[in-house]
Amino acid sequence: MAKPNRNILKSLILALVYILTISVEAQELIEKYQNKVNGEVFTLDVDESNGLIYLGGDFIRAGNFRSYGAVLDQNTGLVPEGMPKVDGAVLTSVSDGAGGYYIGGNFTQVGTEARRNLAHINVNGTVTSFVEGLSINGPVETLALSDGILYVGGHFTSVGGVVRNRIAALNVSNGSVTDWNPNANNTVRTLAVFGNTVYAGGDFSGIGGLDRNRIASLNVSDGLSTAWNPNANGTVRSLTIDDNTVYVGGTFTNIGGAVRNYIAGLNGSSGLATAWDPDANGIINSVVVSGSTLYAGGDFTNIGGASRNRIAALNSSDGLATNWDPNANRTVRSLAVSGSVVYAGGDFFNIGGQFRDYIAALNITDGQATDWDPSADESVFSLSVSGSTVHAGGTFTLIGGKNRNHLAALNLSDGSLTDWNPNANDRV
Repeated sequence: MAKPNRNILKSLILALVYILTISVEAQELIEKYQNKVNGEVFTLDVDESNGLIYLGGDFIRAGNFRSYGAVLDQNTGLVPEGMPKVDGAVLTSVSDGAGGYYIGGNFTQVGTEARRNLAHINVNGTVTSFVEGLSINGPVETLALSDGILYVGGHFTSVGGVVRNRIAALNVSNGSVTDWNPNANNTVRTLAVFGNTVYAGGDFSGIGGLDRNRIASLNVSDGLSTAWNPNANGTVRSLTIDDNTVYVGGTFTNIGGAVRNYIAGLNGSSGLATAWDPDANGIINSVVVSGSTLYAGGDFTNIGGASRNRIAALNSSDGLATNWDPNANRTVRSLAVSGSVVYAGGDFFNIGGQFRDYIAALNITDGQATDWDPSADESVFSLSVSGSTVHAGGTFTLIGGKNRNHLAALNLSDGSLTDWNPNANDRV
């Protein structure tokens, strides 16, 4: 029997070692970039000369993904590099006025920082020291920022060891709890500040030292309820203010001394219902004013005298529905307006004439969905705008990225997604 050629055997061993080495390196790269797609990566190739890495596998979206709360670019819908992840539901957010956000919800960590139910994210994605070490012992549902004070509402009974029942005010410079203490006896779901008054809505029947059914106005100075008393017979879920009118939405059918189904305009001085009466046939979750138009989202199918599925634009003059009709197929939970776009979040997967999973951007002129498509995998509860970004919060575990069927290319320098899109029709 012939002896094996030692040179051939040596070459085979060296080749095997090389293959195993490449496999280990490839596996390390796969693990590094696995979080850039929403499925399995089976193979990849590095093009160092052009600074690119190509991924192939069984995925349909690629980019940066975030869970529960995400900062999204207004132009691309992508998550900017460096933005932190949240470990639990985000229920509300508000712009800090400098491109960042205050966020509230039911979470314990933001990025690498321990934050219980409230946090501040800078424009560059860093989690600031605001409320560091301060514990809120229940979910935060609503936030409002005014003159260096962050007003907080929700289900909690303690903030930083200080008794604060469901509503509190924090100094944004150091996160300290102020003396302002309206002491609500049930959940506060929405807040808005106008001048020297904080408007609050929710499930409570007492707040600011007086009986107030589900809606109240509170002095900024001492937290006591004013004489303003619309007395709603059901939950107030959203409110917004335009000049001397307070627009409200919720589950009520009587407010301000009049029959008003789920949506109403209230006189800012007297608290009585105005003649404005869109008369919705289902719950209103969100109301937002822009110019002479009020946008409403909820569970209705008729509002303002017209058939409108879960989202509508109403004239602020007479309450009638405009021609704007995005026609959402399921609940709309949150709205935000920025320039020529209305952002919508909720439970829908079709809106504005397009398939859009839980979040969409709609043209303010015709209600059609734009190309902006972050595509969440579960409900979006809150939306707010700051600078060139949109913050989305909810129960989703994936949001962001763009459609990339089984093939994608990333920049090696920062892992950002490129425009390369061969659109394979099955796994690679």
